[in-house]
Amino acid sequence: MMDGSMGAGKLSLTWWGCSPRVIVVDPVLVREILNYKSGHFERPTSPVSGLYVTGLLATQGEKWAMHRRILAPAFHMEKLKLMWPAFSACCTELVSRWEKLLGPDGSCELDVRPEFRELSRDVISRTAFGSSFEEGRRVVQLQEEQALLVIQSFKLWEIPGYRVRVRLRVF
Repeated sequence: MMDGSMGAGKLSLTWWGCSPRVIVVDPVLVREILNYKSGHFERPTSPVSGLYVTGLLATQGEKWAMHRRILAPAFHMEKLKLMWPAFSACCTELVSRWEKLLGPDGSCELDVRPEFRELSRDVISRTAFGSSFEEGRRVVQLQEEQALLVIQSFKLWEIPGYRVRVRLRVF
């Protein structure tokens, strides 16, 4: 599959400064890239990202391969099948909540983004922490606060030469 024979829109190239970036959206090709020998494909990183982000998303090469081998068993089909009751319970509760919002005409307007965010949080709480979202809410809140602090701290970092301002004059 690495012969480049992709359909329209499945693969594109862009430039980040003088570095080329390949954007892949074909699931088969993404899987092949992720399973390819480490060291052949690099993900773009920023100079300060290593200070904040660790684990599978931040590592590359052999370290990435080691992290992936450690995490892979958690996503085997048998393990995921054991999580099905939690997935089902979370979805059932979501649908019940939505049904209560229906008006007399059987419809309502709903912003699904926060609803799906809550669904994701609930599923993670039940499968990772063994509790409902209500019980795991404090852990999730702490993680969200930590993420916000990391984002805010990026704004405080000033590395000489990292940000270059160019002023153009048109004559």
